[in-house]
Amino acid sequence: MLGGAWTAAGFVPFDVWLGGAVAASQHLIGMLWLLMGVMFLWVPIRFLVVGRSVTSLFPRESGERLFHASVGGIALRFLTWVVSCAAVGTAFSLALIVLGYEEGGF
Repeated sequence: MLGGAWTAAGFVPFDVWLGGAVAASQHLIGMLWLLMGVMFLWVPIRFLVVGRSVTSLFPRESGERLFHASVGGIALRFLTWVVSCAAVGTAFSLALIVLGYEEGGF
């Protein structure tokens, strides 16, 4: 759930800033999207969703057995990440509307 909250906490303010930002270079905007993708998508997926389970998916030795529960665990964590991201993002967006962002209050 923390990964979803982290993703929403990064992308909602970035989207608000991007919507109100003055015209900038397309290269700068592209670099910012790349940075956002790494910080708020790849990092939580790699370290919070997949985590150490990825090592059990690929056995290093022939005697090491493959844990099939890891794939289900990753899928469950991914689903939790998506749902928490949607819930926190919606809450942030509604809070901004209540605070008057849509009316130009910021």
